[in-house]
Amino acid sequence: MLNLLRMDLYRMRKGKAAYICLGIILATIALVYFLLFLMLTPTGQAAASRLGMMDFVEMEEAKALFREINLLLVFRQSNMDGGFFALVLTIYFTIFVCADFKNGFIKNIMSVHVNRWKYIGSKILSFAILDIIYLAASYLFTFLVNLLMGGNIPVTGFSSVLFFLAQAWVLTMAMLALVLLVCMLTRSIAAGILAAVLVSSGVIVTLLNALLGLFHVNGWLKYTLYFSLQDAPEVYQSPADLAGFAVGIVFLIVYMVIAGTALSKKDI
Repeated sequence: MLNLLRMDLYRMRKGKAAYICLGIILATIALVYFLLFLMLTPTGQAAASRLGMMDFVEMEEAKALFREINLLLVFRQSNMDGGFFALVLTIYFTIFVCADFKNGFIKNIMSVHVNRWKYIGSKILSFAILDIIYLAASYLFTFLVNLLMGGNIPVTGFSSVLFFLAQAWVLTMAMLALVLLVCMLTRSIAAGILAAVLVSSGVIVTLLNALLGLFHVNGWLKYTLYFSLQDAPEVYQSPADLAGFAVGIVFLIVYMVIAGTALSKKDI
């Protein structure tokens, strides 16, 4: 499996897609921070006022908002809680995996590596590494942009940042495993991207939450991947705060097992 892992990491490093996806994530963070700069700083408010983007009342509301936010919240709101980070990552993962089937490279791989579980493990491990790099780079970029803009937004404690990023990593890995399952079953980029959009944006679970909430039977939805990431706590206070880790690990294992079984049962 190490040979497969090295090959996948080499493909990522030499290809442009990994860098483009990271650039998209960082550009989104920069855009959000620019909007915050306009709302929360005197210089930005003056510029926004001249452009007709904000009036006096909106400026006062922005000042109240400034007292309530921190850097981790900005990071979450810019790309994590709404599912944008997961969307970019899962779409890239779909294209990366399905390309093996589209160009027939999977046949060459399986002729050398008969154990198909190694293929599943290689894909998950390679993107586990990429996921860590993306999360770390994204938060570091948020920190640096805040620093360059004068450090107007309070910095969150390192333990809180690490606790949240660890949860985000586990939960996004579970989302990748779900997309991998869809790719193994359909071997279709279109189906994989559709699954990526649905799982990362939370469209289905959000609709279910609204519908089942009418009958007060939506409590179990907090254990879905989307809501576990959206509602992930930033500080550990009790064992209940580890629920996100449990949800992510369980779904990751289940989806990986089913994906491996599907690959083993179907002809290449």
